[in-house]
Amino acid sequence: FMCFFVNNQYRILVEKTRTGADVLGATFENQLLRIGRVIAILDTWKRPKYLTRIWTIFEQSCAIRMDIPVTMILPPAATSSLLQEIHKGSEGICHVQRALTQVDCTRARAYSEEDERIVKEFIGNNLGFDRVDQQVVAFMTAFIGRVVENDMKQGVSRRKSAASAVRPQGSHSSSWFAGCRYTVDLHGCDVQATPLDSEHDVDVVRVTSSVREV
Repeated sequence: FMCFFVNNQYRILVEKTRTGADVLGATFENQLLRIGRVIAILDTWKRPKYLTRIWTIFEQSCAIRMDIPVTMILPPAATSSLLQEIHKGSEGICHVQRALTQVDCTRARAYSEEDERIVKEFIGNNLGFDRVDQQVVAFMTAFIGRVVENDMKQGVSRRKSAASAVRPQGSHSSSWFAGCRYTVDLHGCDVQATPLDSEHDVDVVRVTSSVREV
């Protein structure tokens, strides 16, 4: 469900035959119940425009009131910016925390002043803006947690791949070591192991330099 395509924006904004509050209030909640989840697309993690518009705040308030799961996402560039900030350490993390404390849905606006009045009145009479703010921050915090978790997993995977690239093939198996002939290239620090043809055909090469265990 995307209100831009479902609601007749021309009738609402140009002809003004119906207010947006009348239309969205009648259609959004039914569609939300049918779909069962909300994905909010933010432009940035710091003062996102999504949180400055009363209609998107209304959507959040409906999802919260109806206990519909909400997932917030960012474009790749904004996600990279978030990670760069977190990688700065405590200073960057504090910066992200400060951005989250600036969430204030009461400052959200609408194209139509009448719509803004109706929607804010609806939110104030039902959930209240404080609860909406708290839940929005919780949704954003959950998103940031997923970003950090994925970054950690990717980092571990890259390190494991790099380590595997320089580790002699089969080094994970002790029995394989016992029954192999080793060919060592001291110049390229390359180690190759070949299974022996018999138990008595054993060549052991001890390397004291140039090659070290990874």
